[in-house]
Amino acid sequence: MTVSIYTSSSESFTTPPADRLAGQAARYKAWFDVFRKYKANITSVTLWGLADDETWLDSYPVSRKDFPLLFDVQLQAKPAYWSVIGAASPTASPSASASPSGSQTPASCRVKYTVTNQWNTGFQGDVVITNTGSAAVNGWALRWTFADGQVINQFWSSVYAQSGANVTITNAAWNAVTGANRGTASFGFLSSWSGSNPVPTTFTLNGGVCTLG
Repeated sequence: MTVSIYTSSSESFTTPPADRLAGQAARYKAWFDVFRKYKANITSVTLWGLADDETWLDSYPVSRKDFPLLFDVQLQAKPAYWSVIGAASPTASPSASASPSGSQTPASCRVKYTVTNQWNTGFQGDVVITNTGSAAVNGWALRWTFADGQVINQFWSSVYAQSGANVTITNAAWNAVTGANRGTASFGFLSSWSGSNPVPTTFTLNGGVCTLG
């Protein structure tokens, strides 16, 4: 397996953006969470290479520098590596942890929660947080409760924790700050569902209740 940082054939980066590395790490973690769940049925997992200095994706399907592996072109561990082994990078900033940084005073906010795709066993959700307050938010935690047993199993641009129906989404390392007066942060996730899939009715950001829409 390899996990490209690209989302379309028209993109090309000489240096991988931090948000793409965070998203890549989230995808690797989601895959390895599944592998560990079914470890009794899996013999091995093979990555097509060691580091980004040499990868088949540099020439196929588009000729451009790709960054799909666990180590970078200097053979240094990437966020994807730490997500796979389940440990924090020793050089990670505090905002990359599951606990958001900053004072954590309740924030004024608006949340747009959209089910962008749904099938018989799952759905994709996309969320945009808008800071409607007059002060920037440095480090955030968005919380809601699912009403009908939905369970998040993959995520990007964020860190998530779920206990029963209660969900807590915290910032990734690169999107901790939302500017005052309509600064935004966004993330997405995949979730399983059965029966019905109602939209959560209450969201809080750092303890402050958000409006919807």
